[in-house]
Amino acid sequence: MSAKAAPPPLYSLRGHTDSVQCVAFHPTDELLVSGDSSGVVQLWNLPARKSLCSFEDGDRGILQVALLPDQHLLSQSRSGRVSAWILRPSGAERVRELESGCESFCAFAACALPSRSTDTESSDTSASGVASTFDPAATNAQPTTSPCGSETEHGSAHHRLPSTRPSDLPFLSASPSSPGSPPQPQARSRARSSVGEHDRSTPEHSSSSSTAAAAAAAAAAAAEAPSSALLFEREKPLLQVESAHTSPTTRSSLLSAKLATHACAFVQSSADSLGSRVAPDPIPRALLDAQGHVIVLPGTDSNTLQLWEQRSSNKLAQIAVDPSWPTPGMCMSVQFASRADPVAASAAADLLLCSTYEDGSVAIFDVRGWRWRLHTKVLKEPALSMQLDVARQRAVVAGAAAQIVVLSTADQVNKDRTEATFTLPTAGVASLHLRQDRKLFAAACWDSSVRLYAWKKPRPLAILKHHQSSVQRVVFCPRTQLLASAASDKLVSIWSIYR
Repeated sequence: MSAKAAPPPLYSLRGHTDSVQCVAFHPTDELLVSGDSSGVVQLWNLPARKSLCSFEDGDRGILQVALLPDQHLLSQSRSGRVSAWILRPSGAERVRELESGCESFCAFAACALPSRSTDTESSDTSASGVASTFDPAATNAQPTTSPCGSETEHGSAHHRLPSTRPSDLPFLSASPSSPGSPPQPQARSRARSSVGEHDRSTPEHSSSSSTAAAAAAAAAAAAEAPSSALLFEREKPLLQVESAHTSPTTRSSLLSAKLATHACAFVQSSADSLGSRVAPDPIPRALLDAQGHVIVLPGTDSNTLQLWEQRSSNKLAQIAVDPSWPTPGMCMSVQFASRADPVAASAAADLLLCSTYEDGSVAIFDVRGWRWRLHTKVLKEPALSMQLDVARQRAVVAGAAAQIVVLSTADQVNKDRTEATFTLPTAGVASLHLRQDRKLFAAACWDSSVRLYAWKKPRPLAILKHHQSSVQRVVFCPRTQLLASAASDKLVSIWSIYR
């Protein structure tokens, strides 16, 4: 008995005149955006299956697109420029540009950060104009900081989008402080002061108030006293302030204060006979102070990754590859993952950063510890895409080789990390995407097919065939079971994938 044939797509969207390179769903609305190799970006209304608008972003081709919840759109061109657009009823208007200075084939990754409270926003160092550098070759030094159904055609009726006033645009909002502004010596203690003030205004929390004040005083004394050991250990006193009787508002203030002190530098100069042991570098203050979305891009050379604040277009940090690695070559892809949530991070300190390289290796950078956590060779050919499941400590990697590899990312020594290997009839996977519910993942293959695999117990599920040339990108919708595939045949196809 023959196997049941995979169903065709629900519909295909026509309008591009060149190979479609990227596609992305809106996180909340029924919108889709796509970009092609001629530099044209299309915005689609999915229920109407029509194009809302199209615009050009240079003539070098589009590598990546993203839709943000506040009706903003991001696009990345081959020249290394990331543009921010505001969607208006008349079309899209460019409001900000980010020039990374790096021409590559690596698409950016973006991660949303939570809004911070007023106290935390007024901390001593803003993200504006501050860049921090992580260099594994100099771990004894502190991170350096320096100022700084039916197919539709293009051109159909437009759907009216809600307009946004320029004063409401996060791109046009003023920075908390200018790059040349003097430091705020007392701002570092504002978050802690707010905790004490709240407790004093609440009689039932008088005991918590005294404990909080003592903890703040001890932390301030430790900051002023010189020591060659661990200088800043503020998390423990702050956590001890919390009790079963602490109100939710107080807990929120404590969390803000705790996050505000994460960026304080700490060093450990003690060494044993086997060699010096250095504490991990702290998270850059600029990254903790960042708001909106953080973008990661390759640096101007193949040995660095750069983190940028999307709202201000300021570079927040630079991460260098470990010099002990064999030369990895060009960075081919980047992806954010989080301990707290599989898709979006709850704070900068929760982030993990994944990267794949030209030599077939993959790496994971731990932002909380500000260190490289994993580097391993997976493929013999360039690794083009990687998806990480933090909860299961598992990743899937694919690229120019005729293999899709599932591997463990748990801390292991002298053990084969490979959990499963799927051999393809034709070499080449352009991209992977793991569905938000972590039940399956999709592969965009160069043989014009879309392949589906189970994730809990990795195994092949289905092969979707509709495109006439190589599939460049697959993306699952974050809200529904829809899957979008973009291909070199100028089509964007929408599939309904089972649960």
